[in-house]
Amino acid sequence: MPFGQFMGLRTKFFDDYFLTAAHSGVRQSVILAAGLDARAHRLEWPPGMTVYEIDMPSILEFKEHLRTGRNARAKAHRRTLAVDLRGDWPEALLEAGFDPHTPAAWSAEGLLTYLPGRAHDELLERIDQLSQPGSHLAFNTVPTGIAPHALAAIRAKFSDTSRFGNFEITERFYTDARVDPARWLTEHTWAVRQFFTVDLSTICNRPPPELPDELAAISRQST
Repeated sequence: MPFGQFMGLRTKFFDDYFLTAAHSGVRQSVILAAGLDARAHRLEWPPGMTVYEIDMPSILEFKEHLRTGRNARAKAHRRTLAVDLRGDWPEALLEAGFDPHTPAAWSAEGLLTYLPGRAHDELLERIDQLSQPGSHLAFNTVPTGIAPHALAAIRAKFSDTSRFGNFEITERFYTDARVDPARWLTEHTWAVRQFFTVDLSTICNRPPPELPDELAAISRQST
């Protein structure tokens, strides 16, 4: 899928996900690997909302530099946690005020593929342990069995230049053994809804993209 169009659909999906959870009564959201995510500033959160952003110290330091330069103001109580997701981030989250006794909305947007199998599985376990009934979790994944080099080849076929410059992003993908997230969550009493990438245009009420056959096939598998 054309990168810009896909990111627009994905952003809209996660925006709606967080606001739907918030308006259902959830008052704490956790953005894992937050990067430059600006939802704490962009979205019209209901009163009493706390948004936790977790990422590496260098990432959050750069983000704070950008926020200061633009005099950005969050529309919710924003709390940042400079911690590696392979470390003891649950303890840091609790120390920052997260309440494990009330529901939360979690996101792992553009994250799971970049975690080794053990860290991937541990992340799900930790979210499950910290989540009360009524909690929500949204994430996206790359189709099982799709090799990174195959994705890189398809990207190169339909685009002369990479949006990441000379860096090939698929080289950071992990393909080692890991649990299937949807199956694991179902086995741990989560109610799971799975959407394919091509479904996002319908969900977000946007025109469906016209895709080459190779990309269309992957879009019917990606979630």
